Amino acid sequence: RFNLKPFLCGNSGPQWAGWFRNEINSMDDLRGLRYRTTGLNSVVMSKLGVAVEAMSGPAMFQALQSGALDAGEFIGPWTDSTLGFQQVAPYYYNNGVGEPSSAEECAINLDAWSALPEDLQQAVAVAAESLYNPVLTEYNTNHARALRELVAGGTQVRDWPEEIIIAMGNAMGEVMDEMLEDSDPLVRQITESFLDYRNLMVEYMTHSETAQLAARELDFNYGGAHR
Repeated sequence: RFNLKPFLCGNSGPQWAGWFRNEINSMDDLRGLRYRTTGLNSVVMSKLGVAVEAMSGPAMFQALQSGALDAGEFIGPWTDSTLGFQQVAPYYYNNGVGEPSSAEECAINLDAWSALPEDLQQAVAVAAESLYNPVLTEYNTNHARALRELVAGGTQVRDWPEEIIIAMGNAMGEVMDEMLEDSDPLVRQITESFLDYRNLMVEYMTHSETAQLAARELDFNYGGAHR
């Protein structure tokens, strides 16, 4: 439909919920909040009574600094600290429910793609695929290092209260239901495909990543881990 040939070529990992001028303790604290975000998260937060605004990263810094914005999300500790958000908002909320994974995409004009010989098409496909893990590793490693520096510099990292996570999940569920009923068959097809795969992996990950991460929270001596 869009005359494009897409390739998955990276991932910046789970997005953080962002920077807040004031602490968020309940749903009441969210209502009317002026918040910078994008994509489906804009729809979700709007359903929760948040006043959503779209703007660039540098503009978000200026709006937080002037008080024109109460909060905003960008990507994660590495990229965010580079833009200096820690200078204008003290509270940093993790668990960006609206974007638990951020895939990066390379899109090529379909006519240009079709004009390439098969060997060059394969070279492009392999090059894009080979970027995925290195890009994700780079983001995760640098996010982790940057977070240490942010905390050492006084940034206060916060978890969402459980009632807010549940409300966000319910709102996202409403968005999914709306997309399943969308008038555009392509939207319905993409949503159905996404939900089928999500449900499959949620079922499996209960016994893999989720179980492993839960085990890490137990009290045992993992030699040198607490240095």
